[in-house]
Amino acid sequence: MGLLDECTESMIANKSIIIKLGIAKFVQNTFFFALYYSIYVKPPPIDACAGTWWALGAQSLDCGPLLAIGVIGYLIGAYYDNFTLFAIFFFLIHAPLGLFVYTPLIVITGKSLLTGDGLTCSAANPDAGFLLVTYELEVWLYTTYTAMMCVILYLACGKVVLKSFGYELL
Repeated sequence: MGLLDECTESMIANKSIIIKLGIAKFVQNTFFFALYYSIYVKPPPIDACAGTWWALGAQSLDCGPLLAIGVIGYLIGAYYDNFTLFAIFFFLIHAPLGLFVYTPLIVITGKSLLTGDGLTCSAANPDAGFLLVTYELEVWLYTTYTAMMCVILYLACGKVVLKSFGYELL
Protein backbone atom coordinates (compact mmCIF):
# COMPACT_ATOMS: atom_id res chain seq x y z
CA MET A 1 0.00 0.00 0.00
CA GLY A 2 1.36 3.40 -0.97
CA LEU A 3 1.50 6.64 0.95
CA LEU A 4 -1.51 8.09 -0.91
CA ASP A 5 -3.62 5.03 -0.05
CA GLU A 6 -2.56 5.21 3.59
CA CYS A 7 -3.41 8.91 3.75
CA THR A 8 -6.79 8.18 2.20
CA GLU A 9 -7.43 5.50 4.83
CA SER A 10 -6.34 7.84 7.62
CA MET A 11 -8.58 10.63 6.33
CA ILE A 12 -11.54 8.24 6.11
CA ALA A 13 -10.87 6.81 9.59
CA ASN A 14 -10.83 10.35 11.02
CA LYS A 15 -13.52 11.81 8.78
CA SER A 16 -15.90 12.72 11.60
CA ILE A 17 -13.28 14.75 13.50
CA ILE A 18 -11.93 16.35 10.32
CA ILE A 19 -15.42 17.45 9.28
CA LYS A 20 -16.28 18.81 12.74
CA LEU A 21 -13.04 20.79 12.91
CA GLY A 22 -13.52 22.03 9.35
CA ILE A 23 -17.02 23.24 10.16
CA ALA A 24 -15.67 25.02 13.25
CA LYS A 25 -13.05 26.73 11.06
CA PHE A 26 -15.72 27.71 8.53
CA VAL A 27 -17.88 29.20 11.31
CA GLN A 28 -14.90 31.13 12.70
CA ASN A 29 -13.99 32.49 9.24
CA THR A 30 -17.60 33.50 8.57
CA PHE A 31 -17.79 35.18 11.98
CA PHE A 32 -14.75 37.37 11.25
CA PHE A 33 -15.96 38.07 7.73
CA ALA A 34 -19.27 39.35 9.14
CA LEU A 35 -17.60 41.46 11.85
CA TYR A 36 -15.03 43.11 9.58
CA TYR A 37 -17.40 43.51 6.64
CA SER A 38 -20.02 45.22 8.83
CA ILE A 39 -17.54 48.09 9.28
CA TYR A 40 -15.89 47.92 5.84
CA VAL A 41 -19.17 48.66 4.02
CA LYS A 42 -19.51 51.95 5.89
CA PRO A 43 -17.69 54.94 4.44
CA PRO A 44 -14.40 55.71 6.17
CA PRO A 45 -14.95 58.56 8.65
CA ILE A 46 -11.80 60.45 7.54
CA ASP A 47 -9.07 60.15 4.90
CA ALA A 48 -6.62 58.83 7.51
CA CYS A 49 -8.72 55.62 7.58
CA ALA A 50 -7.63 54.51 4.08
CA GLY A 51 -5.11 51.96 5.43
CA THR A 52 -7.52 50.65 8.04
CA TRP A 53 -10.28 50.28 5.45
CA TRP A 54 -7.92 48.47 3.09
CA ALA A 55 -7.09 46.01 5.89
CA LEU A 56 -10.78 45.52 6.69
CA GLY A 57 -11.56 44.85 3.03
CA ALA A 58 -8.70 42.39 2.70
CA GLN A 59 -9.76 40.62 5.93
CA SER A 60 -13.34 40.42 4.63
CA LEU A 61 -12.24 38.97 1.31
CA ASP A 62 -9.89 36.40 2.83
CA CYS A 63 -12.08 35.35 5.79
CA GLY A 64 -15.17 35.33 3.59
CA PRO A 65 -15.20 33.85 0.12
CA LEU A 66 -11.54 32.86 -0.30
CA LEU A 67 -11.06 30.73 2.82
CA ALA A 68 -14.66 29.48 2.53
CA ILE A 69 -13.84 27.97 -0.87
CA GLY A 70 -10.80 26.22 0.58
CA VAL A 71 -12.56 24.89 3.68
CA ILE A 72 -15.71 23.78 1.85
CA GLY A 73 -13.57 22.14 -0.83
CA TYR A 74 -11.53 20.03 1.56
CA LEU A 75 -14.64 19.16 3.57
CA ILE A 76 -16.29 17.86 0.40
CA GLY A 77 -13.17 15.81 -0.29
CA ALA A 78 -13.24 14.34 3.24
CA TYR A 79 -16.99 13.73 3.15
CA TYR A 80 -16.75 11.82 -0.14
CA ASP A 81 -13.58 9.95 0.90
CA ASN A 82 -11.59 11.60 -1.87
CA PHE A 83 -8.11 12.35 -0.56
CA THR A 84 -7.01 13.91 -3.86
CA LEU A 85 -9.82 16.49 -3.68
CA PHE A 86 -9.12 17.01 0.03
CA ALA A 87 -5.41 17.58 -0.64
CA ILE A 88 -5.99 19.97 -3.56
CA PHE A 89 -8.25 22.20 -1.49
CA PHE A 90 -6.39 21.81 1.81
CA PHE A 91 -2.82 22.16 0.58
CA LEU A 92 -3.09 24.15 -2.64
CA ILE A 93 -5.92 26.56 -1.80
CA HIS A 94 -6.61 26.72 1.93
CA ALA A 95 -3.08 26.45 3.37
CA PRO A 96 -1.53 29.22 1.23
CA LEU A 97 -4.51 31.51 1.92
CA GLY A 98 -4.04 30.85 5.62
CA LEU A 99 -0.27 31.01 5.81
CA PHE A 100 0.50 33.70 3.27
CA VAL A 101 -2.64 35.87 3.39
CA TYR A 102 -4.55 35.36 6.68
CA THR A 103 -1.43 35.40 8.88
CA PRO A 104 0.11 38.57 7.39
CA LEU A 105 -3.31 40.25 7.39
CA ILE A 106 -3.50 39.86 11.15
CA VAL A 107 -0.25 41.82 11.44
CA ILE A 108 -1.32 44.36 8.79
CA THR A 109 -4.70 44.87 10.45
CA GLY A 110 -3.08 45.40 13.85
CA LYS A 111 -0.61 47.86 12.40
CA SER A 112 -3.35 49.73 10.55
CA LEU A 113 -5.48 49.95 13.71
CA LEU A 114 -2.86 50.63 16.36
CA THR A 115 -0.14 52.77 14.75
CA GLY A 116 0.24 55.89 12.62
CA ASP A 117 -2.90 56.92 10.74
CA GLY A 118 -4.76 54.08 12.46
CA LEU A 119 -4.68 56.03 15.72
CA THR A 120 -6.03 59.12 13.97
CA CYS A 121 -8.67 56.97 12.29
CA SER A 122 -9.65 55.37 15.62
CA ALA A 123 -10.13 58.79 17.20
CA ALA A 124 -12.64 59.72 14.47
CA ASN A 125 -14.24 56.30 14.04
CA PRO A 126 -17.37 55.63 16.11
CA ASP A 127 -16.76 51.88 15.58
CA ALA A 128 -13.18 51.96 16.86
CA GLY A 129 -13.97 50.02 20.04
CA PHE A 130 -15.83 47.37 18.06
CA LEU A 131 -12.89 47.02 15.65
CA LEU A 132 -10.38 46.74 18.47
CA VAL A 133 -12.38 44.02 20.22
CA THR A 134 -12.85 42.19 16.91
CA TYR A 135 -9.14 42.37 16.22
CA GLU A 136 -8.21 41.19 19.73
CA LEU A 137 -10.65 38.30 19.40
CA GLU A 138 -9.16 37.35 16.03
CA VAL A 139 -5.63 37.38 17.45
CA TRP A 140 -6.75 35.26 20.39
CA LEU A 141 -8.63 32.77 18.16
CA TYR A 142 -5.79 32.60 15.62
CA THR A 143 -4.07 30.01 17.80
CA THR A 144 -7.25 27.94 17.96
CA TYR A 145 -7.68 28.21 14.19
CA THR A 146 -4.13 27.11 13.44
CA ALA A 147 -4.38 24.31 16.00
CA MET A 148 -7.51 23.01 14.24
CA MET A 149 -5.69 23.23 10.91
CA CYS A 150 -2.74 21.25 12.31
CA VAL A 151 -5.00 18.58 13.81
CA ILE A 152 -6.81 18.16 10.48
CA LEU A 153 -3.47 17.86 8.69
CA TYR A 154 -2.18 15.36 11.24
CA LEU A 155 -5.32 13.19 11.14
CA ALA A 156 -5.56 13.22 7.35
CA CYS A 157 -1.97 12.38 6.51
CA GLY A 158 0.54 13.74 9.01
CA LYS A 159 0.64 10.65 11.17
CA VAL A 160 1.05 8.48 8.07
CA VAL A 161 3.97 10.57 6.85
CA LEU A 162 5.58 10.59 10.31
CA LYS A 163 5.16 6.82 10.53
CA SER A 164 6.91 6.44 7.18
CA PHE A 165 9.91 8.17 8.77
CA GLY A 166 9.80 5.90 11.80
CA TYR A 167 7.94 8.22 14.17
CA GLU A 168 4.70 7.13 15.73
CA LEU A 169 2.59 9.47 17.80
CA LEU A 170 -1.04 9.16 18.86
